[in-house]
Amino acid sequence: MVDRVDPDQIVVVDDDDALQTLMRHMLRVPGTSLIPASSGEEALAAIRRERPDLLLLDAILPDTTGFELCRRLREEHPSEELPILMITALQDAASVDAAFAAGADDYITKPINWAVLRQRVTRLLATRRSRNELATTEQVMERLIEHAPDALLSLDDAGTVLTANRAARRLLVGTRPGSSALQGRKLSELLGTEAGAGAPVAEGEVAVRAADGSVHALEVSAGQVSVGRSSRWVVILRDVTDRKRGEDELRRQALYDPLTELPNRVLFLDRLEQAMVRAPREGGVFCVLFIDLDDFKSVNDQAGHRVGDDYLAEVARRLRSSLRPGDTACRYGGDEFCALLDGCGAADARALMERIREILTQPITLEGRTFHPTASIGLASCDGVRSAREVLERADAAMYEAKRAGKGCCRVYGEGSAPPRPREPSDPLRFPV
Repeated sequence: MVDRVDPDQIVVVDDDDALQTLMRHMLRVPGTSLIPASSGEEALAAIRRERPDLLLLDAILPDTTGFELCRRLREEHPSEELPILMITALQDAASVDAAFAAGADDYITKPINWAVLRQRVTRLLATRRSRNELATTEQVMERLIEHAPDALLSLDDAGTVLTANRAARRLLVGTRPGSSALQGRKLSELLGTEAGAGAPVAEGEVAVRAADGSVHALEVSAGQVSVGRSSRWVVILRDVTDRKRGEDELRRQALYDPLTELPNRVLFLDRLEQAMVRAPREGGVFCVLFIDLDDFKSVNDQAGHRVGDDYLAEVARRLRSSLRPGDTACRYGGDEFCALLDGCGAADARALMERIREILTQPITLEGRTFHPTASIGLASCDGVRSAREVLERADAAMYEAKRAGKGCCRVYGEGSAPPRPREPSDPLRFPV
């Protein structure tokens, strides 16, 4: 089914009845309807009533001139809204100039060449339709831009804001209506960035404090748009704060233990590898502690796994508070914890190990039950090792020596400890392949 299209309305203003009749028979432009008017007042009434698409106007009327009527109409109806074609027997240059000066869009003389008139009418109506379609498109685009979720701005070559949509205003100046609060300001200053190479603002990611005080992560992209001889820069500010938070949360879930909020084994081993690479190059040292809670199974058996989880979380809190800034505490798996003491020699590490043991042995009270934890701790330094795996295995061996000594003890690898014990293939001490 094809939607019906209303015909274009053409008001023909002429006091010659014979010409009005000829117009109806000779004009014959498809999709048009003629409305006769014999005077200026009738023309004004028809225009108010019909809102026509084109006016065919004689230069001489009973109550006015076509030039005066054209000038009067132009005060209320621009050419885009109402094209005017003057038809007159006046052929002198002064009349032609007067017609265009009054606001006429075209001019044709009598006697009328009907083929020429049809072409002029067709062209003027097509031009009007094109202008209306363009204006509608521009209005739609302006609304789309205004209500777009991303902040959109246009800048001149110096980086000065020319226009800004609602999202840009809300982000950069708050909820004040209009874009005047942004117009005339440098976008690079608003974002706190330097201008980009060949662009009025640097592209990339930037953190911006919004008008409400919140900090947003923005992706900045800029492109130059040229129309004829003029050009503007179009800048898109995309708020990626939620995406960044989501990425940070996924990264945290991948690298941190959800129960204790300590780094997990993957992150710990990565930092251990980095320390191993860094130590010989920078002449640094580091030590590793391997900590195993004694008899933790009895906590789960006696009080349940929920209390056992709280017990592990408290141990993690104590371990974290005992370390120095820059050290890394880790829940290695189950009831095993590790600590990377970066830049710490063996003597200082031994003292820190004893302090951790004492702190971990303080009673823990959970849901009315008091527990007296103990931990077996092994220490190994990076001296003489060739890999991060080796220093971790040495700390593990020292921990088992402490456990064999009666639990709740500390041992240093190389001071009577057994060599690293062989682990089963499923043992969590293994490094990722």
